[in-house]
Amino acid sequence: MHGLRDDTVWPKNSRNLATALTARNVPVTLKLYPKLVHADTVAALSEPARGRASTLADVAAFVSSPPPT
Repeated sequence: MHGLRDDTVWPKNSRNLATALTARNVPVTLKLYPKLVHADTVAALSEPARGRASTLADVAAFVSSPPPT
């Protein structure tokens, strides 16, 4: 999960990590949020900021999905 407007930790770091893990056959799900800055990704998990992004639903879907085979 990474906000594309993040200038604290650059989004390319998450992309590079996903690429490196995939190259080692590690299943990866990378969610990029076009309008979010660094703190927004986690803030959107809270009730007051939930409308900023679908991070809570995305985490819930990830946690409830079956493990990769």
